[in-house]
Amino acid sequence: MAVHDKIRALRLQNNWTQEQAAEKMDMSKNGYANMERGQASININRLEKAAEVFQVDILELLNSSKDVVLFVNENFENTEQCGNYYRQSDNAEKLALQLAHQQTLLEQKDQEIAALKEIIVLLKQQLEKSQ
Repeated sequence: MAVHDKIRALRLQNNWTQEQAAEKMDMSKNGYANMERGQASININRLEKAAEVFQVDILELLNSSKDVVLFVNENFENTEQCGNYYRQSDNAEKLALQLAHQQTLLEQKDQEIAALKEIIVLLKQQLEKSQ
């Protein structure tokens, strides 16, 4: 069962309308309806909110969803864009591009760490000379 189907089933189990569920999740009715129909990606914050609202573990929403990929980007300042789940079959190319981008970011991080280590060495040498 896909995540959006589980969310719909949980809503029905609670005897809530889409409007009631949307209100509890701090969403518009249309936004909630699109999410529930699988017409919109669900970011990690929405998954967490759904788990909270429906009182289930977030992993319960993701379990047995074999075609789910959690996509996390580097923009952690904007938590709304922190991560999204995607149907793998629809977004395999996006995932491959993201993995390549993550590799580039890791390489940049390693270069920055090396540069910072060099700066530390130079600062220590400067400090020793001034003493």
